[in-house]
This record gives sequence, C-alpha cells and structure tokens, in this order.
Amino acid sequence: FYSFFTVMIILVLLFIITSIFFLQSSNDRYEKELCEKNNELLTTEEELRQNNEELMTLNEKLQSQHDFILKQEKKFKILFDSSNDAIILISNNKFLDCNKAALRLFGYKKKQDFLKLNIKDISPDYQEAGVPSYNKMQEAIEIAQYQGINKFEWICKDIDDEEFPTKVWLTPIEFEGVKIIHAVLRDLTKQKIDEQLIKEQIEELEATKEKLKHNNENLKKLYEKLKELDPEYAKKISQKDKVRITRALEVIYATSKPFSEFHKENPFFKRKRYDILKIGLKLERKELYRKINQRVL
Repeated sequence: FYSFFTVMIILVLLFIITSIFFLQSSNDRYEKELCEKNNELLTTEEELRQNNEELMTLNEKLQSQHDFILKQEKKFKILFDSSNDAIILISNNKFLDCNKAALRLFGYKKKQDFLKLNIKDISPDYQEAGVPSYNKMQEAIEIAQYQGINKFEWICKDIDDEEFPTKVWLTPIEFEGVKIIHAVLRDLTKQKIDEQLIKEQIEELEATKEKLKHNNENLKKLYEKLKELDPEYAKKISQKDKVRITRALEVIYATSKPFSEFHKENPFFKRKRYDILKIGLKLERKELYRKINQRVL
C-alpha cells in the first residue's frame, strides 16, 4: 500500500513539475510574442508620427499655396477692375466676365446685361474694307492662339449702335482647363480725331507752302519787271519787299514815269532827314571785368 501511495505521489509531483515547466515555456513564448508585437506597435507608432508630420508639412505648404493663390486672385481682381482699358474674358464667342471700364466703353450699367452679349453684338456687320466682322474676329483669335498675342484695330458699336474705333489686344489663357481669350480694348476716338486734325493741319500747311511758293514766284516776276522799268529804284530795295515793289509798279503804270524820278523831284528825299551823332564808351578790359564782377557778386 505504501509503495502504491509513493508512486502516486511521485506521479503527481511529476505532473505538477511538467505543468509548471510547460506553463513557464508558454509564458516565455507569450512574453516574446508580446515584446515583438510591442516593438511592431512602437515602429508603427513612429511611422504614423512621421506620416503625421509629413501630412502637417504638406498641409502647411498647401495652405501657403492657397493663400498665395488667393492673394494673386485678389491682386488680379484689383488690376482687372481698376484698369482704364476695357477687359473682356471670352470663351466660345461668349462673354464670361468684364471690368467696369468695359461697361463704360459700351454704355452698359449692369454687368449681367453685358455678359448676355457676344462678339457680334458689340461689332457692326462689317469692318473697314467691307470685311465681315465675324470672319475677321475668328481669324484674329486664331492668330492670337498661334502667336500668343494679337494686336489690331477694330470697329465696335455701343448700346446705342454708335460705332467707334478701338485698339484690341487678344491673349489666349487657360483657367481650370477652360481655354479663354483675354481681350483688352482701348478707345481710339480721341486719337483718331487728333490724327485727323494733324492731317488737316499738314494739308493746310502744304497748301500755304504752295501758296507762298506761288507768291514768291509772282513777287520775283514783279521785281524783274521793276528792274526793267526802273532799275535805279530796284537797286535800292530788297527783292522780297512786296509793299515797295507793288507801290513802285503802281506809280509807274499810273504815271508812265519811273518811281525814282519822283524821289529826285521831291526835296524831302534830297536832304538828310536826320543829323546823326555817334557816341561810344571805351574802358580798359581789366577794369571792365572788375566792374562786371562787382555788379554781379
């Protein structure tokens, strides 16, 4: 009986020791796995922290770019609205936007009314030389798209169908994937009036010049005639002295006598009309400069 009991105790002890060893092994394995998982979590946390920092940096850059774009848009809007030249944004021959100068140029009060129009509505049917406005504008837009800019003169019409000349600059741009034509228009009415006035003044000047040339030729002929009829008097006067030449010829033709004969007969021309006394002051140069310097300083 005692032997059996001893064996049982030994078996129980062995079972307990085996269980303790197994539990210890399992515990070590679990601790190792937990360490590995913890390390993985730490690594993942570090990666997440780095990613978060990168996202914050990227967000700051995006915010900075957004602020820059807003500033540029604000700046463009100020330039757009404050420009003295009319500016119209065009897409597919329709108006997308315009500034205040465009409304003033064409006589419109409300932007929404003006934006309902298109290129044909602000142009007469034909431009100069009888070219259809629509065809010429399409050609001008194609040139602008090919060259990057196109500058030309254009006849416009306002809300009252009054035509007026303009200078136009077309520049193709792209905004949010949409191709737009940036058109700048400058009223040339005053310039054309000034050019016409200058042209008329030049023509008047040329006519006056031609008239003077003709008068000079006639005066030359009159002087030659005076030299022929009264060479003595002709020597005493200038060949450009129109008054004396004309007067002398009038007297000659009226009296059939040389004009110089009347001078000989008239005692007024025989005597000296004035007694002339000439007085001059002479001073040493050194003394002269001293007095000048004294007076100036």
